[in-house]
Amino acid sequence: MADDRPVPLDEYPVHQVPLSMKHVATGDRNAYDRCIFHVLDHRGRALLILGLGVYPNVGVIDAYATLVRPGHRDRQLGWPHTEITYRSGTRHPERAVIHLGDPRKPQELEAEILASSPLAVGAGYPPADDWQHGTWQGRAWVDRRTYDLTAPHPRAAYGVTDHSARFRLDGRVGYGIFEHGSFGRHGPSGFTGFDSVAP
Repeated sequence: MADDRPVPLDEYPVHQVPLSMKHVATGDRNAYDRCIFHVLDHRGRALLILGLGVYPNVGVIDAYATLVRPGHRDRQLGWPHTEITYRSGTRHPERAVIHLGDPRKPQELEAEILASSPLAVGAGYPPADDWQHGTWQGRAWVDRRTYDLTAPHPRAAYGVTDHSARFRLDGRVGYGIFEHGSFGRHGPSGFTGFDSVAP
């Protein structure tokens, strides 16, 4: 009898099958990977929501942007185009410019990476091998680990990273999370395969 029990990669936040990230596990034309950005005003005056979807089985990339302001109608900002600048020899973003395609007033949202936390290193997200969310470790289990993140960690390349970032839009500055993961081929970034990195 085959062992069909769940494995840690079944709960992987980007790729929901226990196969290499270079494989799409379905022929469904609607299968996709996505990322969502939320940029918020600390005083609660506005929320900018940006999303990007990649549909590998049909060769389509789409995106959206919405500006939410309490007491106002949501404003659709068109289909954004994202330019990410990566640290040489890595897929670690240093900054990004998100071009918002509002035909009435094109805008650019700039993101500057300040600090990074790979979720696969100490945060309990797959493919972490020390512990994972939802796993029973025994009554009163306590563990403490220290990770040196001054050099690239091998597991960080296989998971999503939360980057604290400074955002600029129309001369205004805000702070938030730029969550990012880049796996396999990504033409707009010049990545030709799983092992490609920035020049």
